Amino acid sequence: MRRCRSIKPYRIKAPVRMRLELVSRGVVPVRKPHVKVIDGRTYEVVGPDVESALNML
Repeated sequence: MRRCRSIKPYRIKAPVRMRLELVSRGVVPVRKPHVKVIDGRTYEVVGPDVESALNML
């Protein structure tokens, strides 16, 4: 606890790219404009920050 003020928070550089690989094929949300389909069960989104990218998934 004495060192808590000296520890800097981890910052992720923008833009944030998140890729999600699903267990089943054919359930990738292909109709969303911000989704890039990688293959039958993998897609990715790119957002300005982590919260925005998570909301796009």
